[in-house]
Amino acid sequence: MNDDNRRLQEFQKSWAQNKYWVMGRSQQAYNAIRQLAKNNQWSDEKQVHYATILASLEEVSPSSKTTRVVAEHIWGYFKKRATPEEKQMFQQLVEDENRIIQEMPRFLKSLQLAYPDAYLAKMRWFDE
Repeated sequence: MNDDNRRLQEFQKSWAQNKYWVMGRSQQAYNAIRQLAKNNQWSDEKQVHYATILASLEEVSPSSKTTRVVAEHIWGYFKKRATPEEKQMFQQLVEDENRIIQEMPRFLKSLQLAYPDAYLAKMRWFDE
């Protein structure tokens, strides 16, 4: 494997882990990283830019809006298996700006435990 392919694979692995964490902090940063990854080409320069974006988000807290966006993406992994009660709880949390930031991550983590998904299990978002 050449260096370019290795760099791209390392980025893709990192992005798979960080995607929802980034989305939960800044849609602009999420879009910037997607632009960096465009055409599946990766370089040291892009890696530095990516690392800088991640570092800049360390002190950024999720908002109710960004939490809602992430929750709706993650919910897609569970909605077909969720019970009626879980579906109702998801709707209640999505609609309540006061509860979504505090309670939605815990709720989605409980769904991840109930309905394990290997891709989501690697997500940094679930580690918080």
